[in-house]
Amino acid sequence: PKAWIDGKGDVERVCAERGWGCEGSVTVEEPVNETPDLFEEPYRVADDLVQEEVAKRLNGETVGTKERAELVEKVGDQLSGD
Repeated sequence: PKAWIDGKGDVERVCAERGWGCEGSVTVEEPVNETPDLFEEPYRVADDLVQEEVAKRLNGETVGTKERAELVEKVGDQLSGD
């Protein structure tokens, strides 16, 4: 049975297997969570979605390179929530 404990080594082993920490008769450090924080950097919408939205807004209109770049930046900021 899994509930049986022969000694402190069993507690340490089970804690390690399950990623638990414990304090008391046996002390096992809780493992460090190395999962990256998804909100550490600001959200940026994907470039293909920005380009798609820019194309919709231009609706076939021809604009200069500088104007298009400004629109791409503006749309990217809007879609990213900036």
